[in-house]
Amino acid sequence: KDADEIFGPLPKPEILLTHDIDYIKTTLQMRLKYFVKIIITFTSNNKMLLNFLKLFKNTTFWEFNKIIELEKKYDKTSVWNFYSKTSKYNISPKSWLLNPSYNISNKKFKKLFNSLRKSKHKIGLHQSYESYNKYKVMKLEKLKIESVTEEKVKICRQHWLHFDIFKTWSIQEACGFELDLSLGFNDNWGFRNSSAFKCPAWLNNKEEFSKSLFSLPLILMDSHLFDNYKTYEKRTEIIDRVLDEIMVTRGNASIVWHQRVFNPEYGWDKEYKYLLEGMKEREIL
Repeated sequence: KDADEIFGPLPKPEILLTHDIDYIKTTLQMRLKYFVKIIITFTSNNKMLLNFLKLFKNTTFWEFNKIIELEKKYDKTSVWNFYSKTSKYNISPKSWLLNPSYNISNKKFKKLFNSLRKSKHKIGLHQSYESYNKYKVMKLEKLKIESVTEEKVKICRQHWLHFDIFKTWSIQEACGFELDLSLGFNDNWGFRNSSAFKCPAWLNNKEEFSKSLFSLPLILMDSHLFDNYKTYEKRTEIIDRVLDEIMVTRGNASIVWHQRVFNPEYGWDKEYKYLLEGMKEREIL
């Protein structure tokens, strides 16, 4: 007997497109972090220095409609992970520096959430840096975004992928999440834990797999390409390798492109279009 007869047909390869919303405009925190990055890497890259100078412009990164229309052309939708600021906890200097600073409790965001829902996109939570081991913090953030969006939020990704394998999944499950997208690398593309499949989250406190929370690995992020590869040709080569691996394994995983990089100040949208085209050619869902 062949494999299909014994095990059933192979699954369709699938990639979940996501966008983490870290900044909606240039901020002091953004400038400080970019400056530290230049110092740490000891870079003489003129382009990076030029981009740092551009950060002193008051640029708005409200690129949502541009992305929605682009994905619509390829019959795709995304998960949009928004930060949910809770002033009760985010008051330390570290929180001020590392976390996003926007507030979703205004009319502009409520209008955006309605637009995303109408376009069949999903809304997720981008938890704060310090929430990874604090149930009360994560729960408050989830309750706030649900009160603003007026719907249950079941998908999440930890900010900066700040994650504890022994604690975070247990807290996420207790908060009522059903899908976590945090299992990935901050600094490079790849299949963490050699995983290209959605699987139950491990609950260390119970020493068992969750029956309600699943983990979907993150395999590629915009900065993975632009921080490590200087040419368009090399970046698209990596995109092809990632898509081909998903095809070969018939796997499923997530990819994140931050909405701010679609702004002309970044200009990272060309590679995203290449990604969408590659998914279309390979018939990846």
